[in-house]
Amino acid sequence: MSAPAQHHEIRTALHSRLLELAKTPDSAVQETLLIRDGCYCGQKFRVGLYTAVWFVEEAEVKIFGPSGTLVEAFRAESMPTLRAAA
Repeated sequence: MSAPAQHHEIRTALHSRLLELAKTPDSAVQETLLIRDGCYCGQKFRVGLYTAVWFVEEAEVKIFGPSGTLVEAFRAESMPTLRAAA
């Protein structure tokens, strides 16, 4: 899968997962680009009190719940929707 296609798939999967966890299917997903030393290093997604952080270099995704506790963590390429598309 090409990098742009994988990026789109990960974004789509994270949007779906956060909306599912927050139980707000009609909410907007807020996205923030993460920049470190002037270089893109990931993205942060937020729906209600749930936040997902995608660390691009590490190919890792972490989802945090309302209290800031870790809810899920996985390798970006191991997301179920990506495995099904591969």
